[in-house]
Amino acid sequence: MPTIHTLLTSIVVAALAGCQSASTHAGASTNHRSAVTLSAATAREWTPVGGPATYSWDDVDGVTVLTAAGTAERNGFLVAPVEVADFDLSIDVRIGRGNSGLQFRSRVDAERDRVVGYQMEVDPTNRKWSGGIYEEGLRGWVSPPPDEMIASHPFVPGEWNTYRVRCVGDHIQTWINGVVIVDLHDAAAASGIVALQCHSGDSLVQWRNLTLELLTTDRSTK
Repeated sequence: MPTIHTLLTSIVVAALAGCQSASTHAGASTNHRSAVTLSAATAREWTPVGGPATYSWDDVDGVTVLTAAGTAERNGFLVAPVEVADFDLSIDVRIGRGNSGLQFRSRVDAERDRVVGYQMEVDPTNRKWSGGIYEEGLRGWVSPPPDEMIASHPFVPGEWNTYRVRCVGDHIQTWINGVVIVDLHDAAAASGIVALQCHSGDSLVQWRNLTLELLTTDRSTK
């Protein structure tokens, strides 16, 4: 026959389990690491669109570096083998020439042979709009970096910069080297593809260390 201590212990354990279950279903997020990577082994899974541009995959000190180069009159894109809705993505980028961008929640416009949609800007010029949100092939600029950031912008031209973009519902946030660049709400697209841009004209850009967390968020209680 169970003792009073055993019965009380069982009741407490059950109560704690019930609280944990309730918190899990009350707007909590769970993260799932996507299988998409930047590596020579997965190179064939990425799809070139537009351009043309050349893409090379090289091992540099044990890290795969993707180099995109081109002189085409049209923007080129390398499309990842994944679609995203709510997510948290981080990637390092270094630009040698021209302009570039990280596409997210975008789509392929087959008729125009290009990618359209949200882009996190890579801008090495004195304008310093890196990290701003541009809508490629559609509305254009949605949210440049705020004016007060220009004097102390964290983007370093010619060096590796860590880009991060997080989307949950219509909430879009970007960071460069750990500094918040854009924090806005915009509902133009709730999901779509991820792609890396090689801009028209004389362009050279490198990418490495891609991580992508797919977020499953219950917003029913918000």
